[in-house]
Amino acid sequence: MPSESLRLKESHPTPSRKKSSDDGGSGGIIVFFVFIFLIVFPTATFAFFMKTIYNQPQSATGGSFIVETGEGGVVIATHLYEQKFVSNATVFKVYLWVSGLGEKLQAGLYQLPVRASMVDIAHILSSGKVQKNEVRVTIPEGSSSVRIADILASDGVMQKEDFLQLATVSDTRTLLPDAYYNFFQDKPADQGLEGYFFPDTYFFYRDSESSLILKKFLDTFQKRAGDLLASAQANGKNIHEVLTLASIVEAEAQRKEDKRLVAGIFLKRLEIGMPLQSDATVNFVTGKSALQPTSEDLAQDSLYNTYQHVGLPPGPINNPGLESIEAVLQPELSDYLYFIALPDVGVIYAKTFEEHKQNKEKYL
Repeated sequence: MPSESLRLKESHPTPSRKKSSDDGGSGGIIVFFVFIFLIVFPTATFAFFMKTIYNQPQSATGGSFIVETGEGGVVIATHLYEQKFVSNATVFKVYLWVSGLGEKLQAGLYQLPVRASMVDIAHILSSGKVQKNEVRVTIPEGSSSVRIADILASDGVMQKEDFLQLATVSDTRTLLPDAYYNFFQDKPADQGLEGYFFPDTYFFYRDSESSLILKKFLDTFQKRAGDLLASAQANGKNIHEVLTLASIVEAEAQRKEDKRLVAGIFLKRLEIGMPLQSDATVNFVTGKSALQPTSEDLAQDSLYNTYQHVGLPPGPINNPGLESIEAVLQPELSDYLYFIALPDVGVIYAKTFEEHKQNKEKYL
């Protein structure tokens, strides 16, 4: 009897073990579906979304792109975004990391095709298939068309006279009938292209055709400053006037903070009807680079002589960089009305004409 009683007690818990097993099974199914819903599905959706972005066409124009020695994926992604070859630098960085191509990018000059995707660009920059038949040319900020002509001629890109002729073109559609650039909307019909050759580093083939050189300059201008100027125009700014004043600021000031202050001074002078009195515009007329123009220089009768004529000159006196353009659009307002620009000292400011005369006696 005791043994039978013991056997009954041992066999009695069997139903409860089965119930526990059923509960665990249903709980496991719930956990599985929760995992799918919260982890797998969003991850798969995100992966599909990213893959779609990676393969979307990016640049509408294509063009040359430089990877400098020592540049890593982060810097390269930033430069690609700044030059509008990719729409999002962070997404491109993620692709470099996911694909493992970030460690394989190679220095050199590459030709990126029109509508290349991020995948295409990453593989091109890691292929090592660099361009070898082009000349690297750097155009400094504030270069005049004459200086650009000298640079291009010295590098064998085109004859000086040919570029100077190109700079006088008033309607670029005669050379580029299918190209449209919104920054030309405010340019007077009789004005050439001074101010529209964007300062940057370029790669040109030797003995290039004028139309190809012009297109590369204008495409770069559109990429680097087109959106900024379009936004300014939407806010009532005249693009040609912005570039004209930016070219004067470029010639007068070197540092970013000085450019904004000088731009503010010139805008104040325009507002109160005072002549700009920029020595840089006089030098443009005389062809000199004098720190202080002579009385004879200041007497030159030209619409570009801002000592003789109130308001802006007819057009830019050089080709300004992005900082000078931004300075005109976002000037630093101050109590200053006068300044002296000195190459080694910087810009010396004055609030009154008497203070300005003292500065001239001291520094000039």
